[in-house]
Amino acid sequence: MNAKIGLQIHVPQHQDTIQTPLGSLSDHLRPPSHASTGCLYTLHVNLLNISLEYGYSNGKIEIMMNEVLEAIRNRRSVVRFESTVVEDNKIEAILEAGRWAPSWINKQPWSFIVIKDQKTKDKLGEAVPTTFVQGLKEAPLSIAVTVNSLEDPYHYVEDGAAAAQNMALAAHSLGLNSSWIGVHDLRNQRNSAESRVRQILEVPKDTRVIALLSIGHVKGEAPKKDRKTLHQIVYQEKFGQH
Repeated sequence: MNAKIGLQIHVPQHQDTIQTPLGSLSDHLRPPSHASTGCLYTLHVNLLNISLEYGYSNGKIEIMMNEVLEAIRNRRSVVRFESTVVEDNKIEAILEAGRWAPSWINKQPWSFIVIKDQKTKDKLGEAVPTTFVQGLKEAPLSIAVTVNSLEDPYHYVEDGAAAAQNMALAAHSLGLNSSWIGVHDLRNQRNSAESRVRQILEVPKDTRVIALLSIGHVKGEAPKKDRKTLHQIVYQEKFGQH
């Protein structure tokens, strides 16, 4: 690629914008004055909506494109949606992402219910925790993630959660927003949110509902949230050992 692209570089305590051919980025990037070997910085290519990870090691800049990390970092659950319809090809791509999720010994115990009918969404809105009611009713699309608990009695929750995460990330990568509404009830109680959702969607008794994903375009702006540092959550060899 020979065309020049505007690149915005984000590094700790430093920000700059350069123009450079994508193929020769390493010739133009320079680490910040406080850079050290092993540090990892992020370069955002706004035009292509991707990120490049670059590290500084032995005096050299190493670059790799990483769209997955970009989606993971920037995905946020939202609670309000515009009414704009989600295109069928995007819905299929999101479902494909769920289909390719990992599962215990590849059991693939999931089924996905695509919900567009407003009356059904209104009923579901009355079944879920109040924080998500308005968004569930507003979003043009919801996907119920269900799993057959008999096919994988020990890992079905993880299987369903992996599929839900895949679809939430896929939605973000397609320029959409989502709201992950966890409804799975550990005790499988009759009056739980999961039980009410199962009744509305006519889900068989041996099939559990892990989550509802409301999907569409956010109304307003998606929230910005921080995460704990790696030092706070990562230990070496033994718990509590840095």
